[in-house]
Amino acid sequence: MSRPRASAGTLVRVGRWTDMRTRRRSARLLRGLACVLLCLGGGLNAWAQAPQWLHIPTREGVTVRVFWAPQAQARATLFMLPGGAGGIGKAGDDGWPDGQNFLIRTGKQFAAHGYNIAMVSRASDQNDLDYAARIGSEHLQDLHTVLTRVQALSSAPIWIVGTSRGTMSATAMAIAERENPAIGGVVLTSSVVSWRKPGAVPRQALGRIEVPVLVVHHRHDACVVCNPAEVPAILDGLKASPRKALIWMDGGEPRDGDTCGPWHHHGYSGIEDETVDTIARWIAAPM
Repeated sequence: MSRPRASAGTLVRVGRWTDMRTRRRSARLLRGLACVLLCLGGGLNAWAQAPQWLHIPTREGVTVRVFWAPQAQARATLFMLPGGAGGIGKAGDDGWPDGQNFLIRTGKQFAAHGYNIAMVSRASDQNDLDYAARIGSEHLQDLHTVLTRVQALSSAPIWIVGTSRGTMSATAMAIAERENPAIGGVVLTSSVVSWRKPGAVPRQALGRIEVPVLVVHHRHDACVVCNPAEVPAILDGLKASPRKALIWMDGGEPRDGDTCGPWHHHGYSGIEDETVDTIARWIAAPM
């Protein structure tokens, strides 16, 4: 695959340093300590209350499951929209969702940076959030209702974070909620960019988004609808965003052959720590 070109306003970052292993090892130790402090309630970002599963009514006879993990002094709330069919899994042994999607399996790592976590599953009347459903009125109504509930739970600014198909939902939601002052920004990881798909991120009305936007993509993402060469078109469309950046990730170790799955470059397999740190730092100080 040819090396993706960076468009104007793009921050290019390659995740290969000569001392990467040392950096990663140190980062893991620090995150582990942070998670211990969080769970014990002894750190600066101690839990405001125990994480909980919410079942939020959104339409008649329909509910949306949300895993909510608040913190006492949250820097922001991450409103997480997973890819694939849109599920977040069930409660694992530690109470957190056991889904393998990139955003779901790294939830604790994001929390260690001082963020509230709201993982949003698909609605109870849906088995699969496909491409068209991601930009449909029912899905956006569900997201709006969940957002209203999350806003009532915390006054922290809300960052909409999507991965893979979740980037379609995140983009559509950001456009629909563009007048909501609670929205602090948007993060799109492993974006669906193929123009053949309804709701692909570059096909949406990106010029209506007026908050900071971070786009993160793996240089070697081999998912057929997430071609790295098409990703810069997202930044080109963000005409009204006050701060925007495209950060390229590199490296990692795919664990299976599903190029659109969570354990390939598409899901940042092997570089989860670096990817989470990159996103968390940018949200704290958008460049």
